[in-house]
Amino acid sequence: MPWSAVRDRAWHRTGTDATLDVVIEPGTVPTFLASQAMGTRFEFVLPVCSRLADRDLRAAGEAALAVIDDCDARYSLFRSDSLLARINRGAFERPVKVDDDMFELLAACAELRDATEGSNKRSEI
Repeated sequence: MPWSAVRDRAWHRTGTDATLDVVIEPGTVPTFLASQAMGTRFEFVLPVCSRLADRDLRAAGEAALAVIDDCDARYSLFRSDSLLARINRGAFERPVKVDDDMFELLAACAELRDATEGSNKRSEI
């Protein structure tokens, strides 16, 4: 199932908060994981799953938090040591070397800016 279908079916947005409907079976204790990144708190509530052992479920949640932490280290403007903060500090003075992933992301941003003539209004995209 594509991400957009999952998002549209499961996520409920209120302002800037998003929550996912999770069914917790009576008598079970879910696994709770959390991390602070990119100026916000990420929380996972992982219900008991008959198809996965608890350690596998926890490992999957911890792997997801590792991806979030990696994004925080690369893209957060809330960290002075992130790759994006380093680019913002230096790119106006001299070229800044970036890896392929960052280059592709910045190229996609430039394409979107050009396609929307710089608009940041969602209705115009």
